[in-house]
Amino acid sequence: MNKPRPSGRGVDDLTTGRRRTLSAAAVACALFGAFGLDGGRGSGQELLGPLTKEQILNVLPECGFERNAYGPAAAALDMIRSAGVAIRVEAYFASSDAEQVKWVGRLMKIEEAAAGSNLAVDYSGLAGTGDSLAAAKSIDKLPAFIIYVDGVEKGRLSGTFEPSLEEALVSFLPQPPAAEENPPETSEDAIYADRDYFRGIPHAHLPLDCTRCHIPRRNGP
Repeated sequence: MNKPRPSGRGVDDLTTGRRRTLSAAAVACALFGAFGLDGGRGSGQELLGPLTKEQILNVLPECGFERNAYGPAAAALDMIRSAGVAIRVEAYFASSDAEQVKWVGRLMKIEEAAAGSNLAVDYSGLAGTGDSLAAAKSIDKLPAFIIYVDGVEKGRLSGTFEPSLEEALVSFLPQPPAAEENPPETSEDAIYADRDYFRGIPHAHLPLDCTRCHIPRRNGP
């Protein structure tokens, strides 16, 4: 014996509710697919060509996570801030590669931590090493950071960087002059100037070695 089919307003409401739920799910799936939200990305599109930091962070939130979490070496930052030269970095990377995006996030943190210095960074997205821009720049490995000092290319960093990105960057900057191992000797006249000063005041109570002071000054060569 067949059971009677339920009918009436309750069934209509139930059916309508199910349809609304399915429609909402379909819209959500469409949004996730269209905007790449399932991958943690703002738009899902590949980033190509010159880019601003804002464009990168809007599409690649994981880049922002790395930027916020990274702590650059303080000594390297001090060297960047105190460098008396203009430093420019051209940063090339593929937005589809999470490892490359991580290094871009770290470079952003270095740029921000060295705010007020002569460091400037230009960001560009590539489809890969086969990209026409990569060929024009002779780039065969990504990410690639090209370092310019006072407008002259000084070197390139690519792949991963040891011991750290900021320390690798500093290695291309002009190094301060090393301290002299043998400082110039003080002239005899300067030495006697000090001796004459102490001869004119009581100094027996001072911790001074007066042996040389009481040797008669030589005349002539």
